[in-house]
Parts: sequence; structure tokens; C-alpha cells
Amino acid sequence: RVPHPVLIGHAASLSQVGSVPHEAIECRAGGEKLRMAHENPWPVEAMFEAGKPEDLGKGGGTQRIKAYMSAQKERKEACDALLAALDSAKLTVPLLVLVAQQTSGCSFTDASIKNESIKYTSWIFRQCQETLLGYSDFLWRRMDLKAYAAQLPGPLVLTGTLQVEPTLALFTLRPLTRLRADSDVPPPVDLSAVAKELLASMSTQLRHTCAQLYATFWSLCLADIHVPAEAYDTNIRRLKKALSDLEDTERVDPRAKDKDIRKWRDNITKELQGLEVELKKQVDTRKKVLARLDKDKATWQEKPLRKTHALPNFLLQTCILPRSILSPEDAVFSAKFMHLLQAIKTPNVSTILLYNNLICNLGPIVFSRTEHEAKHFGRFLAETLLKLNNWAKSQEAYNRDCANTPGFENQTGTKKDDKEKKSGCASRPPP
Repeated sequence: RVPHPVLIGHAASLSQVGSVPHEAIECRAGGEKLRMAHENPWPVEAMFEAGKPEDLGKGGGTQRIKAYMSAQKERKEACDALLAALDSAKLTVPLLVLVAQQTSGCSFTDASIKNESIKYTSWIFRQCQETLLGYSDFLWRRMDLKAYAAQLPGPLVLTGTLQVEPTLALFTLRPLTRLRADSDVPPPVDLSAVAKELLASMSTQLRHTCAQLYATFWSLCLADIHVPAEAYDTNIRRLKKALSDLEDTERVDPRAKDKDIRKWRDNITKELQGLEVELKKQVDTRKKVLARLDKDKATWQEKPLRKTHALPNFLLQTCILPRSILSPEDAVFSAKFMHLLQAIKTPNVSTILLYNNLICNLGPIVFSRTEHEAKHFGRFLAETLLKLNNWAKSQEAYNRDCANTPGFENQTGTKKDDKEKKSGCASRPPP
């Protein structure tokens, strides 16, 4: 048995992971302050909405704001109590590993199909996966990184002795494998040192692998390559409006004390400044990450490849497809990473072949997944095809992003394409 995802969600004050709107994904791509501002917005804005005059001028403002601050305190105490209880029972990380093992153990075999238990197996898999995503998110946000690293086994132990799927093992290790863009010091778990062993343990028939590209892909997260500037701007505007609304004391609450108003204003100002600092830090981090990727892209290919489809096939089978169905954030990350490879002109990564293989295999990919995995994959496709559609509609966008890049070179080796090879890039697809 595994803990029910709803139970963990209520105990840790987490939103459900099954169906996440686009705005929530953008906020999850930011820092902790952006997530808190989105998940627990100040109630001042809601108080001034049209159609709610009953809360204005009758003490409703003071009561709402104090209830909001009390809920914030209770939420933190609940999370601390849950973490302390798990730690005292020595179940914090072992429970995470157990859920990952249970998720890996849900197999859709011929016997389950014959016994008509495939729906039940799918339901168990969904419960395990949602619990894993929610519980890991709770630990990453609340648990000390050093304590987490000390208790969690290494990647080879997880995939070998404990029989956790490589995708889930790398997911649980994500906070420990993230590269520091501003330092050459390796992370707590250096994935590049064990990437070859992980790839060798997989049941794939790939003749060509690229350990450095594999380690780089799984060492990054959405916040490293994407800045949710619009989400930051939206929440910063909300806080500024909340500050201005507090000036209208008669509408908030004519009986509100001056010391309470000053306290609320100071809290909002502190949160506003935190968001601005966090946004600047994330912009700087993304620039450093992109500069590092552009520098390291030449080392991703260990030896020259004769076949142009070798690296795209490896990327799809070991990186893009496994991660695009894992969670909503990972789906968006996988699509943006594909776009990033094209933008930095990665050698021997054919964007044409990546898109072609995806579109040609849509049926087998979708129909071999659970409902939630298919939703995640659909989000990945929407993000991926949005860029492709832009290139197909706009000659200017195609020339800017695709012309004279390795991703759109004609390297098919057929006589039919010899004339186009002279131009150095493939012709733009019709809209």
C-alpha cells in the first residue's frame, strides 16, 4: 500500500498534480516565493471584487486578512509537524523510495489483460505516480538538502539493488543532480560520472549513446532554462495593487488599527521585494545555464556518428519521451529543451528527424500510456507543435530560427535531396 495522494496533499498543503493549469505550471517554473504568491494570494484583491460589498466596512477586511495570516502560520506548522513525524519514525526518504518501487512495479502484462484487471492496474499506477510527485515536491520544499542527500541512495543503487526505473530514480535525485550554473563545483550527485552505467543497464537496442547529453538533460529542470516573466509580473502587480488598496482604510475596514495596517503593509512589501530579487536571480541563472550549454554542446558527442538519426533516436528514447509523460512541468521542460537544442545549434541533432519521429509514432505512444500520462504528453505536444506551427506560418521566423542550423540541414544522403543540400538547409514546410 502507498499513502493516498489526497492525504499527502492535505497534510502538506499541496495542490493536486493530476490536472494542473498553465498558470500554475508557469509559477512552478519559478522560485519558492512565486509559488507561494500564486498558491496563497493576499485576500485584499478578492475583497475589492465587484459583487462582494458585504465584507467592506463591516470588519470583514480585518477578519479576512487575519484569517489569511493565521492560515499561513498553521500551514507551516502542519508541514513541520508532518516532516518531524516522518523523521522521528525514520520514514522520510525510505517512504519515497518505497513509493518509487511500487510505481515501477505496476506492470501491464498479458496476464492482467486476460484477467481484465488492466483498469485496476492503471488506477494503482496513477495513485502511486501522483503520490510520488506530491510527496517528492513536499520533501524538496521542506527538507534540508544535506539531510535528503544523506538518506537517499545513489542512482546505481536505486536502479540496481532497489529496482527503481531509471526515470523515477533520476526524478527522486533531481535536487541532488542539478548543475550549479555559477560554479564548476559538481553537485552532490554527479550524474555524469554514472551516466554510462545507467545507460548500460537499460533494456534498449540503441547502438549509439551519449552519456554527457543524457547527464545534462536529467540534471536540469524547467527553472534552469525558462523564466516565467509573465507570472512574476502578474504577481508583482497584484502585490502593488494590494498595497494601494490598503491605503483605502474606509473600504478595507474603518475599525482597523493603524498598527495592523502597518504590519500588513510591511509584509506585502517584503513579499514584493522577495519576488523582484527572485526574478532577477532566475534571469541571471538562465543566462549562465544557456552559456554553459552552448560551451558544452561540443562534448555531448563522444565520437563522430555516421548515421544522422542516431543522436535524435537516442535523445527521444532515453530523454524526451520518458520525461514528457512524467509530470506537467517535465512535459513543458522536454518541449523547451528540444527548442533549446535547436536554438544553440547543437551538432548532429536533427530537429527535422525529432519532429518526424514524434509525429509518425503518435499512435503507439498515446495508446500505450495511462490517462494522466497521455495528458502530460498532450501538453508536451502542444508546446512542441506551437513552435513548429510558427515556423510553418512565418517565413521570417523560419529564416531566423532554422536557416543554416544543424537541426534543419539536409543530411538524408539521398539523390533527391542533393540539390537542396547545396543551400545548407531544408526548405520551409508549407503552412
